[in-house]
Amino acid sequence: MDILAPRRAAAPAVQRDDHLQVLAVVLLWQVAMTLCGALLDPGTGRSAAANWLVDGLLGHTFRGDSEWFNRILTQGYQGDPRSSAFYPLFPLCVDLVRLLGLGQVDALGAAWLLNTVATWLAVLALLRIARGFCTQPATPWLVVAGLLTVPGAFFLHMFSSEALFVALGFWAYLFALRGQWAWMALCLIPLTACRLTAVLFVVLCFLEFWRACGWRPGALLSRRLLWFPVSFLGFAGYAAWLALSTGDALGMVGRQFGSAWQVFAAGRWQGFGGEVVPLAGLVLLAVASVYLISALGSAGVPLAVFGLASFVVVAVNSDVVSVHRDLVPCLGMYVALGVLWERRPSWRPATVAALMLGASVQISVLCTIVAGSWAG
Repeated sequence: MDILAPRRAAAPAVQRDDHLQVLAVVLLWQVAMTLCGALLDPGTGRSAAANWLVDGLLGHTFRGDSEWFNRILTQGYQGDPRSSAFYPLFPLCVDLVRLLGLGQVDALGAAWLLNTVATWLAVLALLRIARGFCTQPATPWLVVAGLLTVPGAFFLHMFSSEALFVALGFWAYLFALRGQWAWMALCLIPLTACRLTAVLFVVLCFLEFWRACGWRPGALLSRRLLWFPVSFLGFAGYAAWLALSTGDALGMVGRQFGSAWQVFAAGRWQGFGGEVVPLAGLVLLAVASVYLISALGSAGVPLAVFGLASFVVVAVNSDVVSVHRDLVPCLGMYVALGVLWERRPSWRPATVAALMLGASVQISVLCTIVAGSWAG
């Protein structure tokens, strides 16, 4: 069964101008984030890695992990071995945009352009994914609103790899829904050169492949299954590069993280932004994943398993203040929002309130990180 099959006949007419509408939405969101960040930015930040003054209109985007990506841009993976934990796709793409700009665009400007295009592609993919699960024409736009108002979404705007990761992951899943396995693999290969958690998207796409085959054991002998090991070429290429440049092929998995679960279990509460927001996000992810199975049956299994696996990985392997950014790629939460909207009209006021609260928290966390405090 192909979730998108019943809608394919009408798809060209419905989706013809999607790219323009989505681009307008994303540009408005990006400009709003830029103006908000610029107004909040104290203008005193300086990169310890390269003594790079980060003032100006886009200075607020250079926070937290941005210094590590800047080190890779300026020094490669030489020096501090911890830089290996930051995968090369984002700095490579920033360098490419700078090259195309013929020296007229600096790294921050290049990253802003890259993130704008990547967010546009991510939202476009999510809109089309949502149309495979929702029946009302306007509901997919609510799903998009879920992504852009989730507290960690502002990282799609920052000098970081979130936007690129989400775009590639969402398109890989969309191609899997369409049964376009070669195109899926072409998205997964660079995705595995972006972040280790790309493995979760490989699992998601594999489950969609198996679901499309009716969960038959014999489907696991199909030649099309070979596209999934091919997906790890990005990871293998990065490992080979690290082996040559640093002597440690697996340096990208050697970084030690704090455990969100340990913080919650120990009761070391630090406040609303420190634990309440991440814990609420984990609870929503778990509830949304269970709801997808309840509401969609077999069609919801891949997204539900993806969500529950993400819950485990994020809770066990993420620093507590990074949870909200690690939840951004969990597209099952947004799809569940659209399904709930259509199937439980009595929950619509609560859904709107949740979107408004998410947007408010997003601005609050943005204020925190722009002020120079670690917030993900």
